[in-house]
Amino acid sequence: MPDAPAILCIDDEPDAIKIRKLLLESEGYRVFGATTGEEGLRLFQQHKIDAVVVDYRMSGMNGLAVAPPGGSLIFVAVDRPCAGKL
Repeated sequence: MPDAPAILCIDDEPDAIKIRKLLLESEGYRVFGATTGEEGLRLFQQHKIDAVVVDYRMSGMNGLAVAPPGGSLIFVAVDRPCAGKL
C-alpha cells in the first residue's frame, strides 16, 4: 500500500489508535499512530501524511496544538466509551 493515502492517528489511549488503525487499514489507508502530540509531530514531519485524526483532549499537548497547518484534520473528543448503537 505505498501509494495509499496516509492517515496519522494521535491519541493518548493506545486502544483507540488500534481500533482506528484496524478500521482504516481495512479500507486501504496507510495508518501511523502516536500516543503523544510530540510523537505525532515527528511522524508528520517524517512521512507524507494526507489527514490527521487527533484526540482533542489529550494530556500534555492538546489536539489543537498538533494541528498541521493547511492539512486535513479530524478532532475526536469522547468523554466516555460508547456501547451499543449510536
